[in-house]
Amino acid sequence: MKKTLLFTTIVLCFISFTALAQTLTPATVPSTTVGTTAVINFTYTSDVSCAVYAELRIANIDESGVITQDYSVGSNYVSGAFSSALPASATSSSGTVSVAVPSNAVPSANLPSGKTYSWVYKLTQGVGNFNDVGDSSSFQYTAATITASNNVVDTLTLNNPPLEITAGSTVTISVNYTCPASRLVKFGIAIYNANGFVSDLVGTGVDNLPATTTTPVTLNQDLVIPANATPSSELPAGQFYKVDTALFTPGYASYITGTSTNVTLNPALSTNDFYLNDLTVYPNPTTDKLSISDISKIKTFEIYDITGKLVQKTKTILSNSINVSELNAGMYFLKLDGIKTIKFIKN
Repeated sequence: MKKTLLFTTIVLCFISFTALAQTLTPATVPSTTVGTTAVINFTYTSDVSCAVYAELRIANIDESGVITQDYSVGSNYVSGAFSSALPASATSSSGTVSVAVPSNAVPSANLPSGKTYSWVYKLTQGVGNFNDVGDSSSFQYTAATITASNNVVDTLTLNNPPLEITAGSTVTISVNYTCPASRLVKFGIAIYNANGFVSDLVGTGVDNLPATTTTPVTLNQDLVIPANATPSSELPAGQFYKVDTALFTPGYASYITGTSTNVTLNPALSTNDFYLNDLTVYPNPTTDKLSISDISKIKTFEIYDITGKLVQKTKTILSNSINVSELNAGMYFLKLDGIKTIKFIKN
């Protein structure tokens, strides 16, 4: 009987000695500004060498303020990083992990309803190794707050890029940009293949743009597509067109960032379509009605705002005019029969 008790005691002691002892306690992370780095302090214990992985994610939040993670949506990932390698420690030890918040991250205040940011933490089996240490008991997440930057950074986005263009037509390309110093914005229609840029079909640069605030500036540029441009359907195999915009230091000295999107180039208008070239709109700017010189020839029209949002489409047209009185003041694009685009101002 005594031997049995002794053996049981030894077994229990052995189990207790070898049981995993991983703990992780991250400190509260203060609000972090986009374009900066969050330095996260933590304490931990572990009976094996390890590392801490921290990740910034967009999470769901219910009406009670409860945060839940959805790992099935990969786009919820924002940024992540490992700490340096951490030695095994039976007593509480400290460390840090630094996570960069991208400059294009959406501030918390601008996230869609029901979404919030969260920090996610866990102990892993080493730097670059995402496998959990032990029984994953160190995994946890806390709320995160991301604020807008007071620092101007270089950004460039396309507004309502065309999906189709026509040889011989004029295309208006619109971008929003910010920059901390003088810049050049390049506008172009270019040929690409699977390896990247091949050549410009047409392009121009607007140089020496002054520094901006953090509020994006809208810049529009007309591009004339050559009448003899090769249609998309006749390009060599593997090639395609893109609306291609980029931000450079003045004089194309140094590339900074760019944005582009695929576009289909159609053949020049047939004789039957030339009537579109003769159409004009007036008054421009307008306050309530937009008249078209011969609206009887128009089958369809659409109006887009500067962000590319469709705000009005074909309705009953009376007296050769389109009622735009309900539109907010600003710049708009009138697209006729899906081919001709005319820019107009609503006062």
